[in-house]
Amino acid sequence: MRLATLCQRFAADRAGAVAVIFALSLVPLVTAVGAAVDYARAASLRTDLQASVDAAALAVGRIAIETGRTDNTAQARQVFDAVFTRNDGTAVTRFAVTQNLEKIVVDADARIPLQFAGVLNMSSVTVNAQAVVPLTPITVEVALVLDNTGSMGSASKLTYLKDAARRLIDKLDNASVVNFHAFAAIVPFTTHVRLPNVTLNTPPPTPNSIPGVRINDPNYAAETKLQVTFPWHGCLIDRDQPHDADGFDGQGTPLNRNLRATLMPAAKCGATLISPIRWLSDDFASLRTHIDSMVANGNTNTGIGMAAGLAMLTPNIGEMTTGAKQPGTLTRKHIVFLTDGDNTENRWYGSGQKAQIDQRTAETCAEIKRSSLNIIVHTIHLVDGNATLLRNCATTPDRYRYVAKPEDLNGVFDEIATELLSLRLAY
Repeated sequence: MRLATLCQRFAADRAGAVAVIFALSLVPLVTAVGAAVDYARAASLRTDLQASVDAAALAVGRIAIETGRTDNTAQARQVFDAVFTRNDGTAVTRFAVTQNLEKIVVDADARIPLQFAGVLNMSSVTVNAQAVVPLTPITVEVALVLDNTGSMGSASKLTYLKDAARRLIDKLDNASVVNFHAFAAIVPFTTHVRLPNVTLNTPPPTPNSIPGVRINDPNYAAETKLQVTFPWHGCLIDRDQPHDADGFDGQGTPLNRNLRATLMPAAKCGATLISPIRWLSDDFASLRTHIDSMVANGNTNTGIGMAAGLAMLTPNIGEMTTGAKQPGTLTRKHIVFLTDGDNTENRWYGSGQKAQIDQRTAETCAEIKRSSLNIIVHTIHLVDGNATLLRNCATTPDRYRYVAKPEDLNGVFDEIATELLSLRLAY
């Protein structure tokens, strides 16, 4: 066979081409897979390191606040080591705790060996994590808005509620230290709420002589439900629509005697006097006593309860002072709202008009979420009630809780107390 023919046949032969191509592409393919594996390991390390640093910072932040201790490195490292457990050759190369009057910082570096990045001349990678806990004084304001209607008297619901609410007050009391101030308000509600320490045996000199309250105003004489007889014990009903769902911080209209529609109308109290509102206070002994005074009586109006809870946490509400502070990063505001049944009556609607009453409550909840007060709402659905309404009213779905048995209320209130008192990280 001539040489030219052999050359032509060799040039045309394609046998083994795939193997050659695969061999040429194998190195970058393995490198890419290895890089992905190493990246995943480094990402896992970063997640674990951050979680461990967070845990250490929160733990020693609490120690620093409660004891005033300024050197907490050993305690921080103990917590860190308990959380940070890896068996892949990771080494902690730096761990530091710094603290001043304003904050405590936990900072850590960890190095993890790489399995495939050697081809890139990288034998390991170091990742960093940092957590900061503010040590400046923190204020927590909590409005406990609690159903006191007649149905709460069945199955010992009110008894269990009192126990759970007292436990929460106890936790606020125990947590109140130099850098942590807790205040609570108690808002019992039925179809109405009741002002503290108000009993009038005769009509006041003018219909609006009590700040924020409208009593038998002649301009509203047609509203027979609002015409109260005396003695009047301070009960209040929903404000005029749409103010019944207003906030007071610029989103809505504050109580103002020159705008009668914004005032809270006086109302007849129920057959059994509802326990009055207790303004925000850090007198925990009196708060516990106030909880004990609650009685079960009357129908359900969740809207008036939620509106009163909002009022408790609103500073400069107008003519009514509740002791609430201005909102800020160091002031946390919470409403803990509990009810055991459906809406049955408010100022405008009665039996068979649940949907209309629910709508007024929903609008009040929406107003709280729009508010600049940054209020966190926890809703507790005890046995019966409108699950959708209460779930939507909560700030987030996990802050809605359904409780099938009254005896489980302690655990639910304990969970909420943990959030109320938890320190916050500042990244």
